[in-house]
Amino acid sequence: SLEHSGNTASLNKIDAYFSGKYANLLNALKGIDDGDGQNALQNSAILLGQECWSDGGHYLTDIPYVLGGNGGGAWETGRVVQAGGRSNNDLMVSIQNACGISSSIWGKANLSDGPII
Repeated sequence: SLEHSGNTASLNKIDAYFSGKYANLLNALKGIDDGDGQNALQNSAILLGQECWSDGGHYLTDIPYVLGGNGGGAWETGRVVQAGGRSNNDLMVSIQNACGISSSIWGKANLSDGPII
């Protein structure tokens, strides 16, 4: 019910809490040797996001996500990707492709245009 209450101050506290947990997870993965000079974070795709934000509505586009790791080298890190209003399903396509699942759709086919990154 908090998502739909319009209580932005409380949502900001919750978001800061989970963002801190996300950062801790990324740091922990970075400290794990995955062999061949790689760490576990480099070989991971850790997504932080929510589909309820701003005014508490549910959206498929223009959702701010943070994607940690570089999927075993599948994408470049340290950048902001402007997805141009594409469905969040396309980000999921990018992640599944990095995991070895070759596909241009995730979920409903009419909501997917292919990978974003």
